[in-house]
Amino acid sequence: MSEQPDPALQKLLGDLAAQDKKRKGRWPDGPVSKRLKERTQLPVDAPAPHTQALIEVQGIEPTREALAAWDARVNGTPIIDVAHQMGCSIELAKQLIAEVHAAIHEDLRANLDLNRNLDLNRIDQLIASYLPAAEPSPEPTRAAHIDSVQAWIVNVLPGINRLVDDLPKE
Repeated sequence: MSEQPDPALQKLLGDLAAQDKKRKGRWPDGPVSKRLKERTQLPVDAPAPHTQALIEVQGIEPTREALAAWDARVNGTPIIDVAHQMGCSIELAKQLIAEVHAAIHEDLRANLDLNRNLDLNRIDQLIASYLPAAEPSPEPTRAAHIDSVQAWIVNVLPGINRLVDDLPKE
């Protein structure tokens, strides 16, 4: 039996996605912007335990406002304007933004660590399967080289002998 994602969290993430669509964003349209849009996006129900814990402690509406304030700060809105929009003091706005930032940071860090470990395991598997083929033993290589040198000498020796025989005798 799988757990259903919290509808309040889904609504919050949906609202944030709608805000992103309304605003132009920090990146100009161009190759970088197109590549960012092509990247795999997190699903709406992506695990975010620290953000979910923040919602459980503060409630959905204060967390929604704090996320919107954090998003505004990330996009360059001055803290005084954010505090004015939220209807609170600058100190409280800073505190709420810091709490949201810490929760988002921890959620992203956990996901990055997981992805890094998965990638390192994949690389270890590739190395384990291809390394033996890439490391031929040195003995056959040396013996093959000696055999090829000996074959070359045997092929060239008659010509060398003729040259030596044709040299003028002094």
